[in-house]
Amino acid sequence: MLESIPSHCYQQIIDRTASQRIRLGLKEFLEFLNSLNIPFVVISGGLTDMVKAVLQHQLLMTQVTAIYAAEIDSSSEYLRVYSDLENDIELVAKVQAMAKYSATETIAIGDSVTDINMALQADLVFARDRLIEYLEAEKKPYIRWHNFLDVRDYLAACWN
Repeated sequence: MLESIPSHCYQQIIDRTASQRIRLGLKEFLEFLNSLNIPFVVISGGLTDMVKAVLQHQLLMTQVTAIYAAEIDSSSEYLRVYSDLENDIELVAKVQAMAKYSATETIAIGDSVTDINMALQADLVFARDRLIEYLEAEKKPYIRWHNFLDVRDYLAACWN
């Protein structure tokens, strides 16, 4: 679908995306993680430019360690989507992105089908929406979340 969009429209799409609302509590969650020197890595099934635009608009980009998402090549007449982490199953292989970091415990926070492989590999999973259905089918434990304050509060209770 993205590859049917003329490249000259891409910046307009990014500009319009920048002001999209983010889920409640992201700022507070990032502050919590940063206070504990825990990196926050965005691994998204979306587009890097869109993720960055939203984070920059919310003045949160400096609190994010890294972003892994699909890229856009706009050098031709139409957009071309690609990823450096593409595999046979996923455009953005989230498990490969997770593997770039050594961690004693991995935490996945997700809501959709693009999060299933990452969630199955993570030590602790926060799930909502469609991801819950997939995890229940796989009998993978998860914590239900509605916003990032839920995640922060759960982790704060566990780590104190």
